[in-house]
Amino acid sequence: MGQAFDRDGNILGEAEGDSFRDVLDKLERMHPTAHEVRIKAMREKVEASERLLRESLKETSESLKETSESLKETSESLKET
Repeated sequence: MGQAFDRDGNILGEAEGDSFRDVLDKLERMHPTAHEVRIKAMREKVEASERLLRESLKETSESLKETSESLKETSESLKET
């Protein structure tokens, strides 16, 4: 993600892309007179995605554990009949 700024520090616009070069090219096309361009690392987005993935995996693991325990109980109940 990147932003283009004027001389007073006002944001002229933002752009996203798959690479640093892609973001820079978009910003230069959209704001050719920008005084400054700032591009943030995609690391922040990747870290947020990884955090969500870890949480989802933890929930899935807990759900599978509960299902496994339930299946064991059902299996034992069926053996008794």
